[in-house]
Amino acid sequence: MTEHSPTRQPTIHPIPEGLAERAALLGGPEGVLTEEQITGFIAEQLAGQDLDGKSICLIIPDGTRSVPLPLVLSAIHEALAGRASSVTVLIALGTHAAMSEGAIDTLLGATEKGAAATYPGWTVLNHAWDDPDQIADLGEISAERISELTGGLLTDIPMRVQINRLVVESDVNLIVGPVFPHEVVGFSGGNKYFFPGCSVHDVIDISHWVGALITASRIIGTLGITPVRQLIDAASELIDAEKLAVTMDVVSGGRELNAIAVGDPQAAWAAMAKISAQTHITYVDKPFKRIVALVPEMYDDMWTGAKGFYKSEPVCADGGDVIIYAPHITEVAAMHPGIRDIGYHNIEYFTKQWERFKDHPWGELAHSTHVTGLGTFDPETGEERQRVNRYFATSIPQEECEAHNVLYMDPASLDIDALRNDPDTLVIDHAGEVLFRLAAERSSL
Repeated sequence: MTEHSPTRQPTIHPIPEGLAERAALLGGPEGVLTEEQITGFIAEQLAGQDLDGKSICLIIPDGTRSVPLPLVLSAIHEALAGRASSVTVLIALGTHAAMSEGAIDTLLGATEKGAAATYPGWTVLNHAWDDPDQIADLGEISAERISELTGGLLTDIPMRVQINRLVVESDVNLIVGPVFPHEVVGFSGGNKYFFPGCSVHDVIDISHWVGALITASRIIGTLGITPVRQLIDAASELIDAEKLAVTMDVVSGGRELNAIAVGDPQAAWAAMAKISAQTHITYVDKPFKRIVALVPEMYDDMWTGAKGFYKSEPVCADGGDVIIYAPHITEVAAMHPGIRDIGYHNIEYFTKQWERFKDHPWGELAHSTHVTGLGTFDPETGEERQRVNRYFATSIPQEECEAHNVLYMDPASLDIDALRNDPDTLVIDHAGEVLFRLAAERSSL
């Protein structure tokens, strides 16, 4: 029988000594890197890699990450020119919607000439997670091994490891992306760009569900090797191709970098996670009765915009309100209509009715809990209680909010300027990347 108890808390291991130091690092938690520094550093680091005559799969984030990608990609393009036999840029969508040509040009900083002219010789593709012909099967990680990796959270579920065929067929995979606090894995980046970035449902569902069982409230921004990170690293070991990573710490606003690292994916991730823990977690002395998360337009549905909730919920007082303010959002999740079938609930709602929900995609169950936070459910009475109230102040109609078990608020009813002056309210600009935590938790994370 599979264990589905969120009360079980598996060990989160510290980053191994020497792992972060294995990567080359430029910068730190303070200061801003210049374009010349970044270009020189990338040129130096890639010059030392065996890339001549090799095919390269260059894996990048989609438009839901704030990062000055053109600054780094132009340097990589220059460093690889005349060396690689081919470069294919693969956008690690996970299960996000494919990016349009115009959106890709914006992401790559190629709006004037187009991607092909801006990066001659490169091919840019969306990860085709919904096309079986584009997916390679790397085998299975046994249920016994999954149990070891998850600290017994899952005991009888093997994991089929599948990934975009380009990752397997290329000589070298070069991951390029930022590192932020993350609700499923602790800190994003590194091998996470393979799984779930370039994979399909099995790894995505299992990894996200394990994170949900631990709870987003505990795992987000936890600096260490979490059970989900162990799952991702184990799956990545099945990729035979050479693996490199360029990781970044992004200055708030997404236009500049504090730091950049180059190395194998685990080392480059560790180096940057240590910095991100200092730059992307804001500690406050007391919880707030009300939080208004101003979600930026780069999040175009609630599947992605929900980051505004789970990166602020830890500093909301018991019984308080978290308001996701995003008038531009008109739908919950176009790529995941199954969310409407289950609605938004806490983890106990699912684990205490597991027979009812076990066949629903686990990634959607996990997302549901992420947008709900902690709470309780009594299967005898059917009563569900949430620790905090969550509101959608979006363009999603009230009846749709209610159908998803979420409270509705008219965004026009909010006076943001007045709320900024309310001592019981925290208004968060550009919500979704900086994690808020209580100062009392600093030593325990």
